[in-house]
Amino acid sequence: MHRILRLSMGLALLLLPAASGTAQADWRSHLSRASATDEHPSWEKYAFELPYVSQEGNLTFKELAAGGKPFVIFFWLTDCPVCHLQMPYVQQLQNLIDNGTVDLRLVAICLDDDEGECTKFIEDKDLTFEVLLDRHAQHTNDAYKVEELGTPLTYVFDKDGEFVDYLTGFRNSFAKSVLKLLDIQFPAKVTAGS
Repeated sequence: MHRILRLSMGLALLLLPAASGTAQADWRSHLSRASATDEHPSWEKYAFELPYVSQEGNLTFKELAAGGKPFVIFFWLTDCPVCHLQMPYVQQLQNLIDNGTVDLRLVAICLDDDEGECTKFIEDKDLTFEVLLDRHAQHTNDAYKVEELGTPLTYVFDKDGEFVDYLTGFRNSFAKSVLKLLDIQFPAKVTAGS
């Protein structure tokens, strides 16, 4: 009996390093695959995780960048008169997205201190795009230079999550300007409500 037990233990000790080595090799292989797909220096540069306004949950830059479609990040304030002027044109781009005319994602980041003011503005203007909250650009200013560039401010990223360009100030051709940066043809017949 002792001989069988010693033989079993000896066999187990012989197999343990091989199994352990295989597990370590598999783990190292998994880590190298994960880092090969997750390592995007620009994604780290622009990284954020912000809460949605008026709904549960957060959104991260990585989720946007890994989504496989171009995306636009629009920074604004409720007490910014130029942002007020820009909003119908930002909504026009969202309408093109909603009706399937263009395939991209639009996310706005409200920089207000008061989430209630932001929510009221969204409701009053019937805005349908996603809105995140970043009070005073606490989490985005370093990467996006919001204080330096002012609002309204728009950052455009391609389908691979790579930075394309940014737009500052008011543009009545907002949707057209964004689509041009992404080499997407602007639809021929678009009205203010489209």
